[in-house]
Amino acid sequence: MTTDTAEKVRGIFLAALMVFSVFAGTVAFSGAVAAQEVTNADRTIASSTAQPGDTVEVTVDVTLDEAAGVQISDTFDSALDAQIIDGLGSLDNVDDGEVTFNQPTGSETSYTVTYEVTVPESASDGDTYTFDGTASPGDLTITGDSQITVATDGDDGDDGDDGDTTPSDRFPSPDSPPHVVYVDESADLTGLALTDGGVIQDDQSVGLTGLAGDADGNFEEDDAADFDFGGVATGSYDVDDDERADIFVRAPDVGVDELYLGSGTDGAEITGETIPSDSDIVTAQVDFNFEDVEGVSLIVEEGDSGLEITDSVADVTSLDADGASIEIDVSDLDAGAYDVTFEGADQLDDYSGTESFTIRSTDTTLSLGEEEVTQGQRVTGTAEGTPGTLAHVRVDTDDSIDDATALDVFRNTADVEDRGTANDYHYAVVDLGDDGAADFQIQTQYLDDDSTVTVEVAEGDDPTVDSDDEVDLRVNAKAISIDNATSVVSIGEEFTLSGSAPEADDVKAYARIDNRYVPLQDDSGSASTDSVDSDGSWSVDIASGAHLNLADAYRISVVANPTDDVPGVDLEDTGTDNSLSTDAYSEFDTTATVTVRTVEGDLTAELSTQRMAVDVGDELTVSGTGTGTDEVKMFIVGPRGDLYTDGLYTDEGTEISVDDDDTWEEDFSNFNRRGTYEVIVIGQGRDGRFAVTGDNDATNLGDGISRTQQQAVDIILDDYSGAASDDQIVELSFTGENPSLSIDDFTSDGQAAQEEVTITGESNREGGTLVFVEVLDEEDNVVVSSEAEVDGSTSTWETTLDMSDVETGSYTLRADDDEATDTMEFELAESVTTPTETMTATETATETATETETATATETATQTDTGTATETTETSGPGFTAVLAVLALIGAALLAVRRDQ
Repeated sequence: MTTDTAEKVRGIFLAALMVFSVFAGTVAFSGAVAAQEVTNADRTIASSTAQPGDTVEVTVDVTLDEAAGVQISDTFDSALDAQIIDGLGSLDNVDDGEVTFNQPTGSETSYTVTYEVTVPESASDGDTYTFDGTASPGDLTITGDSQITVATDGDDGDDGDDGDTTPSDRFPSPDSPPHVVYVDESADLTGLALTDGGVIQDDQSVGLTGLAGDADGNFEEDDAADFDFGGVATGSYDVDDDERADIFVRAPDVGVDELYLGSGTDGAEITGETIPSDSDIVTAQVDFNFEDVEGVSLIVEEGDSGLEITDSVADVTSLDADGASIEIDVSDLDAGAYDVTFEGADQLDDYSGTESFTIRSTDTTLSLGEEEVTQGQRVTGTAEGTPGTLAHVRVDTDDSIDDATALDVFRNTADVEDRGTANDYHYAVVDLGDDGAADFQIQTQYLDDDSTVTVEVAEGDDPTVDSDDEVDLRVNAKAISIDNATSVVSIGEEFTLSGSAPEADDVKAYARIDNRYVPLQDDSGSASTDSVDSDGSWSVDIASGAHLNLADAYRISVVANPTDDVPGVDLEDTGTDNSLSTDAYSEFDTTATVTVRTVEGDLTAELSTQRMAVDVGDELTVSGTGTGTDEVKMFIVGPRGDLYTDGLYTDEGTEISVDDDDTWEEDFSNFNRRGTYEVIVIGQGRDGRFAVTGDNDATNLGDGISRTQQQAVDIILDDYSGAASDDQIVELSFTGENPSLSIDDFTSDGQAAQEEVTITGESNREGGTLVFVEVLDEEDNVVVSSEAEVDGSTSTWETTLDMSDVETGSYTLRADDDEATDTMEFELAESVTTPTETMTATETATETATETETATATETATQTDTGTATETTETSGPGFTAVLAVLALIGAALLAVRRDQ
């Protein structure tokens, strides 16, 4: 390299250093931050009082606005002996009257440091020790606890550094009787956890073992002086492992025992009641079960808004004894509802109980229990006003039915003083009594239906004065509804209609057939009627085989109170005889109709198998569906013409009930004859009856004459499908055989590979029969085995044998179901070659052409992709421009060197 070239390179290098200097300065400047400061420093002293020689723990918590190091300097009287427990770093220091904690670098925004101070043995009662310190950066003064006072005549301080703990007064020792604590309470159990010699260490733990009640498991706390019973089940517990109860845990219970009107508990009980607006005092009595632990607090709230008003109505707001009471000043409260609550005052403040009372207005007001009813319902109302006065409620005579009187409209209830009609009103005079309220009742059967009636109230007994309050009462006409309706019914099937008919006594179902309405009946022949329940609901059963036995669409009508409305016709609400003309039917006031279409029923049947092993007890299942029939009859005709019934060849068939979901099923076993069996299944016709009634057998098979199978089948079919019969019939058959079992060839030219192999076969045994499959070597040893279940519907079985670990050689496959056996010889090889089909010339040419086209397309796509222009992505970021400048300078230097050469 020439000297000139060297000079050029040196110049480029110096230029690069200048650029990097600028970049580094930029980064350093951008990385600078404002100085951090302490935003909070708080001191906690474990005990504000101590005895001479006691050791007291001091904790300082510090928070910074950003992560940084921190220094804490806490000063106090030099007479206190200090010791660091948990500091911040290696520079922590204890000097006379000062403890220093120093964390020069840090990554946290909060720190906690702990140290101990020991009160001098020479300290006197009343001596005080004051703490004053700062935290940096920011020199923030440490706030919080700042003083320890010496108390030599009490037991307020810590237990001293000798570790002695004075037992709890509440739980003095394990030898005392069992004590009661409450769920969610924290209690001092040091008295129950005493070790030998009566000494408790500061860190003494205590455990509970459940004995009785709901007590379950073990509970343990590290600090016996502060045992938390939150989550501890109620019951008795042992503390000292002597299997005797030391503690009973109870559930806290608190509530308002009663609210009384006036001062003290001798007044009227008004819990949940209404009191006059001129009342002065309400007394609340408390009921709670944890008075040995803590008291309760009173809370009074406005019922509607939830606003707490306790301090404005009660001078005393806490109680310490069960049954104690507090007076609440209600003289300035407005009309409305108020809630009174007692809750635990301290640890048990999650437990509370509330009762309410209401202050009513002196205005005369009216309220109704219901504002929309069906004609015939009774409506209860309440009139309120000035206690000790009279008021009256009224309705316009135009809103009542013809000839109704006030004695009809208003019932003679306890608060009603008089009833009458005047000034176009039916009215009732009521006595508001001492509490300023009176109840009354309206009988709406005497009011116009499908109308809105205005009920009014006014002060006094004069019905000519203007009303003070009024409420609209909607009276709906009596109605009946059908809530569920089956739109399609199979003939012969019983179906159900249900609905509601408020204020009706009973209902009855009719069907319109031609120009008359015919009473319907259920399967038992009783009329389709029902008494209406108290909630207005009803339900009737209807048999379609009685009057609806032709496939058609029928109008079904359900009538409320069927004996009330039709003049001149003697109707029985439970009768099935009296059909009605359309004119007579139109006299019913309350009806509901629905259209139901009846269709021919359907019968299906199937066998669990077509092949049956006989004389081994195998079971045959015959099942199916039957719509429009309550039961089916089934005849099994054996190979010799006898009727078969569960192992017996008799003259009887079998009756099978159809379930609610229209399915049926029956099992048969103990077949013992080989040959073909004929199965005949018969369902009831449209009339809900079989063509042959009485006994289960066919009428012409009980004469003792021997017949062939075909003759027996013909007789059954003639009996149930003859003239005028509409019974449904399904014919099936199956074959009875000796038990048989076979194995399908699973080999390839007698060979099988060392791998998992699927074995299949056939069997005429019932579904679920186990087939034991084994592979035997030349010494008849079992090397692999498995089980299979017979699929009765297909008469096949299948299983898998894993022969991957079996040595190659000659083997025998054996299948056995305890009644039949089959075997197959085979060779087990490492692998078996399966012949590959030779590709034809046409297929080869096609494949070659396809591969050529694919390769060409791929090459073209690759060339196209390669020719695509490359995108340039701009990148920016801190210092990136400087890096580009350096790279440019280095490139220029290299270019210069190359040109020099």
